[in-house]
Amino acid sequence: MLTKPYIRGEMIVTSDGVVLKKDNRPANAGEWIRTRGNPDPSGHYYVTYLGTKYYIHRMVAELFVGVPDNLSGCTDLAVHHEDEDKSNNSATNLKWLGFGEHSSLHKSGEAHHGAKLARKDVEYSRSVVGRGRPAESLARQFRLGVKNITKIWRGDGWKKDS
Repeated sequence: MLTKPYIRGEMIVTSDGVVLKKDNRPANAGEWIRTRGNPDPSGHYYVTYLGTKYYIHRMVAELFVGVPDNLSGCTDLAVHHEDEDKSNNSATNLKWLGFGEHSSLHKSGEAHHGAKLARKDVEYSRSVVGRGRPAESLARQFRLGVKNITKIWRGDGWKKDS
């Protein structure tokens, strides 16, 4: 396991995805706390330092995973978890990809991990748009926000061909 400092030595990141950060509580000032972070709604783990979220997979990738030559100079890079387990932030599980390539690896539509509706529900929702069914009514029916229903109608929430 390798370790490297991050943020002017206020955190230490290990190659296996563990973060050590300085304890700022008066009773423990200066001691190191071991953490694997907290999950965000998408399942990615982060630590907070001075009010800013730092994603552990990105810190590990920045310190321990080299950017492939074909992506050097690319500004829209994503860190991919090879095993798709967002809690596994080990350097051996992470890989830099271009954003488009990374997006294409992940499922969309009904198969997406965050999908709230089945394809038949999306098709039904789109079919009743022209018949005057209010978005509020569909939102209540599917237990979604009106904004989500509107996005589905526009094709933003689900691709038109999904």
